[in-house]
Amino acid sequence: GQSSAPKLFSYAAPEITSVSPVNGTTAGGTRLTINGSNFGLSPVVRLGSVPLSLVLATHNQLQVDTPPGEGTALPLTVEVGGQVSNSFSYFYDPPLVTSISPATASTSGGTVITLIGSNFGLSPSVTFGGSSVSPLLTNSHNAITFAAPPGQGMGIPVVVTVAGQSSAPKLFSYAAPSLTSISPANGPTSGGTLITLTGSNFGLSPNVTIGGKSAPLAGPPNHTLLTVTLPSGVGANLPVVVSVLGRTSNSIAFSYNPPLISSVSPASGPVSGGTIITIQGSNFGPNSNVTIGGRPAPLSAPASDTTILCTLPAGSGQNKPVIVISAGQVSN
Repeated sequence: GQSSAPKLFSYAAPEITSVSPVNGTTAGGTRLTINGSNFGLSPVVRLGSVPLSLVLATHNQLQVDTPPGEGTALPLTVEVGGQVSNSFSYFYDPPLVTSISPATASTSGGTVITLIGSNFGLSPSVTFGGSSVSPLLTNSHNAITFAAPPGQGMGIPVVVTVAGQSSAPKLFSYAAPSLTSISPANGPTSGGTLITLTGSNFGLSPNVTIGGKSAPLAGPPNHTLLTVTLPSGVGANLPVVVSVLGRTSNSIAFSYNPPLISSVSPASGPVSGGTIITIQGSNFGPNSNVTIGGRPAPLSAPASDTTILCTLPAGSGQNKPVIVISAGQVSN
């Protein structure tokens, strides 16, 4: 019935010698086999600070299933009776994007984009062309949805990042610009008229050309409506085109007004020619040709849109037609 004073004894601390596998999906459920020694009667396995449920426990082997998570080099430890083992590093797999749908959408934004893949973790972030997308509409370990922002261009990288690990990019392209109408469809050769273009996918910084000449924007760009200032020019059925970061729309035809003669002065001259004739009117353009009675009347000075000075050719007869031709368009 008499007891001695105690002498203290300690079991050896748990020790991990190997863990297999050392990585797995962020969705969890990866079964880990932990080999070592001194795992005792009631070991506690932790991944980071999260305790894991034991599937198998012996003194030298443990099996556990990983929880959903994210990150790299997370410490895996075994604690037995207050003694903690050495730690092994466990890595959740990096995110992988296998598909993006749709891969093309309107420049006005708002299209719901779905990313399919794996290992998107608990709190993924998405960058779209290098800019963060916020908020995400939905996210799980294998799918993310978000609304595409307004934009323009092709080959825009979409990247998922989870706890510092980033996926390889999937490429997204905004739709090419498309023209449906132009109003008005004709205008003066002097330019300056405001032209309205309707269509879609005009983007953030569209460029408009009319007959190859730049038509500057007359107001803020809109994804479906543009107002531009007509440049000076001549000709009929000239292509009107919208370009957005290298993507070009279909073309719609525009015509400059044909030349119109309102007066000729003087209205008569010597048969020997040589008289300077002044022709007044509109839409003459810079490179007009003049005939009087079917004979060329060379310009004696550069033409303007409203005035031409030409030299009367030699000839004879009455009521000869005076005609101005500009880029294939013939006057009265």
